[in-house]
Amino acid sequence: MVKVLPRRRRVTVRLGGMATGLSSLLTLAMIAALAGPTQAQPGGQTKGSAPPAAKGDGDAKDQAKDAAKSKDDGKEAEPTEPPPDPSQLQKLSPVEIFKDPAAQELIDLKKFNPIRNRPADPADIGAVKEMAANPAAPVDATIIRRMIGGMIAQLTDTKNIQSLIDPPPGSIDSRAIETATRNLQEPLFAARASKSNTFLNEYNRALVQMLPAVLKNHLVPRIQAMIVLGQTGSPEALKIFLDEIRNKDQTVWVKLWALRGLSNIVRYNETPRLNNQQTVDAAKVVAEFLDGNEEMPWPVKYRALEALSYLRQGAEPKSPKEARMAKAAAKVLAAPKARLDIRAEAARALGMMQITNAVTDYNFKLVAYLAGQVAAGAGEAVLSSYSDKGPPLNAAKAQYMTALLVGPLSQVFEGQPGVRDSGLLHNPAAASSRSDIQKVQGQITAVAKSALELVRAPAGQRAAERKDLEAQIGRLKEFLAKNVPANGHLVPGDEGLLNEDSPAAAAAEGEGDASPPAAEKPSKPDRPASKVAGNRGRG
Repeated sequence: MVKVLPRRRRVTVRLGGMATGLSSLLTLAMIAALAGPTQAQPGGQTKGSAPPAAKGDGDAKDQAKDAAKSKDDGKEAEPTEPPPDPSQLQKLSPVEIFKDPAAQELIDLKKFNPIRNRPADPADIGAVKEMAANPAAPVDATIIRRMIGGMIAQLTDTKNIQSLIDPPPGSIDSRAIETATRNLQEPLFAARASKSNTFLNEYNRALVQMLPAVLKNHLVPRIQAMIVLGQTGSPEALKIFLDEIRNKDQTVWVKLWALRGLSNIVRYNETPRLNNQQTVDAAKVVAEFLDGNEEMPWPVKYRALEALSYLRQGAEPKSPKEARMAKAAAKVLAAPKARLDIRAEAARALGMMQITNAVTDYNFKLVAYLAGQVAAGAGEAVLSSYSDKGPPLNAAKAQYMTALLVGPLSQVFEGQPGVRDSGLLHNPAAASSRSDIQKVQGQITAVAKSALELVRAPAGQRAAERKDLEAQIGRLKEFLAKNVPANGHLVPGDEGLLNEDSPAAAAAEGEGDASPPAAEKPSKPDRPASKVAGNRGRG
């Protein structure tokens, strides 16, 4: 059985010239942004973009028990695979350095003043947590605001930030930023779990009113403040999110959490909390951000595409023929050098968008075709993760790429249960293209099924399953080569999305760390250990 678990990326943050304290905190911020519980779209359908996790110690113990049991039963136990060579694993983990020029301007402590509020009373912190956990508890707005004010002072305190950057031995100040962030977040989680809606509304309102000042402070507190705001799921924070996404002087790591905040407004509310115009405006800002920042770090691009999936707006009602939001996602989907997981998320966004007949001559067949290209690349990445004799070269990557096939690359066609008209096959405007779309879907489904069989096959069956996957990929690529759309435009007048000198399987080319190498060589993992620089890169 294949375990498809929440995606957890190992991210190493290195701020040029700085000690590891600040790096560690920003690492946690990145991991939190890219991991976490499996996310649900409206209608309760879980998202399928999360990759399977590699087997842990528990699995190893179970295997050992099974082997011992086989011996006791008089049967020869299947030989276990040797543990990977750590030196080889290091070679398989490429390093990414994310550079954000805006972060360089936000590191100098001398440029920022602390926000001075009354220090938080432990009794206030406890009282707020009690209000959050108990729906029957009276809500005291004064205590809530006093606690938030104390946490803001703790976040922006120069001594706390300096202690994080260069932690003195045994200093409790080095944990002050982390503690303040946790104290601000925990009431959100507790209130949501206990359905303390009265408290949650008051608490969110206070956060939205008080935290924006922190977004103009030092790099560290501004990121922490947006992490908290991004977790509110409050439509009252919409303007903050959009303003920061548009802010050219803001670091992309604040923007990442602003994008996440847009998605959470939809995720955390069973009934729509944004009106149609707000949803369109938000999707327009995200699309403009994607178009104007092609070199943005891929985690930020992923969150932008995810936000478009949740917002579901492909075009502005005032100018539907332009399909501005759909074009922004399609541009990413068609980029042969983009990461496969990013292209898959772009495909899902296009499948979730509500495209009506007002968008004339919208090319649904082209979206399906491009999704087929990505599926071919993902299938080849799975294939290259096993040698032709069967032993896995990179099982974790194979599982992750399989998750793309059964997740976003399936949802682009089928959508999600409970989400009206989601998926290309369920969009009324795509009725005339449905037959062609189904043909592509059938080819992708065959590859996904074969990949799934390979990653869960016992050692003795891997060689045969690998051959079957290779054959299915060949059929998909042959189908794509014979069915190149005559019209390479998503909508009339756009730049065109088909690269004439790229074969149907262009998805597998130029992918950097996500591209599948030759089958007989160890493949590079799709989930790299990323070094995120601030002075020499990211903040």
